[in-house]
Amino acid sequence: MSKAAKTISDETTALKPAPANVRVIPAAPPPVRRKRRSRLWIALPVVLAVLGAGYYAWSQYGSEPATAMITQVVTRGDIEDSVTAVGTLDAIKSVDAGAQVSGQLKSLHVEIGDKVEQNQLVAEIDPATIENRIEIDQAELANLEAQLISKKAQLVLKQANIERQRNLVATNSVSQSTLDQAIADHAAAGADVKAIEAQIRKQQATLAGDKVDLGYTKIYAPVAGTIVANPAKEGQTLNANQTTPTIVTIADLSTIERQPDDADDRHHRRPFDDDGEGAGLRG
Repeated sequence: MSKAAKTISDETTALKPAPANVRVIPAAPPPVRRKRRSRLWIALPVVLAVLGAGYYAWSQYGSEPATAMITQVVTRGDIEDSVTAVGTLDAIKSVDAGAQVSGQLKSLHVEIGDKVEQNQLVAEIDPATIENRIEIDQAELANLEAQLISKKAQLVLKQANIERQRNLVATNSVSQSTLDQAIADHAAAGADVKAIEAQIRKQQATLAGDKVDLGYTKIYAPVAGTIVANPAKEGQTLNANQTTPTIVTIADLSTIERQPDDADDRHHRRPFDDDGEGAGLRG
């Protein structure tokens, strides 16, 4: 049977009335198209994303309180600028107080960081050795002064002998040679006096030098400043015969400078203020 004939037969059968005992079941409605559902699933994530973005924006910006404004009265003042520098700081002015005599460092009266005034006592060297030398000098000087008295007495005696010999020569009691010998003895006695006087002056100079050395056993601050170093320690033996030992270093810390790391940095050194902050550094 052809397709057209089968279609006509189906339509004819449908027009025939159904028997009384036969229940006719209506045909099921046509299925809903899936095209609308697919569009709904595509739109749902977009809607959720929009809602999420709106909630995030509201939670971040909508709930922030208003920014508080801080006010301040305008006044005239100083502007400060601090510069931080890395390097070694050194005082522009510093003096080494050293020992001018040898001996044991008996006491040190200052420490690093102490401020001292000019002519303040900072250290003492044991003066026993120098005091002994002064005692010897004074004894030697006394001996020379006693010899001078003796030589002057001899000189007076020689002078008197000359006068006596002259009188004897005038009366032809003695020869002229006797007078000449008296004159020579007087000259020698005068030379002895001058020699003793020279030795006394030398001994006086030695005594004065030892007294000066005794004064050097007390070391005073040559300038006012701050103790920044003390290489010598109490009890240490100092030898001033070769070089002057440094006991303390006194520096004026009102102005300091940064030491360069290499030769090129010498062009970038600038002084520092007394508070340690840089007045200006380049490089």
